[in-house]
Amino acid sequence: MGATRPGLSQVDAACAARYDLEHAAGVLTAAYRHRVEVTRLALREQHWAGSGIRSPQHWLTCFAGISRGAATDIVQVASRADELPCALAAFETTAITFHQLVIIARHVPAPYEEAVTRLAPHTDVGQLQRAVSKFPRSGLHQLPGPRLRSSSTSDIACRSSSSHS
Repeated sequence: MGATRPGLSQVDAACAARYDLEHAAGVLTAAYRHRVEVTRLALREQHWAGSGIRSPQHWLTCFAGISRGAATDIVQVASRADELPCALAAFETTAITFHQLVIIARHVPAPYEEAVTRLAPHTDVGQLQRAVSKFPRSGLHQLPGPRLRSSSTSDIACRSSSSHS
């Protein structure tokens, strides 16, 4: 994987670059998937609650070396994972990205999760954000523990019990 590919046409080099980018995105997706699973377990078993640790987000910033914003995103997804089976299934199969999953976890009430998850693969992150930002905030699962201050506030293989088989 390199920035230039001697001997390739511009079109072939662009295709190779896109392949390299998609490969890197797959690696990041796997890392996010693992962080979400570790955080789900840590929330369920209270593994994050150590001496001097103020919240699950603080635990992630200390031990995963990530920003508060990234930690908040991971905790948001992990804390709502049981409410978002379709979105998690779509993320697991790479039909949606982690950032699309975060938007769903942050804004979409559980009854609308399947419909929004079906829309998500057909949007980019900004489009999805605009589409769901008007959902009411009430009824959404709140993050566990104290919140750290932040500077910024296709067909999916999922069938909920209320959907058609």
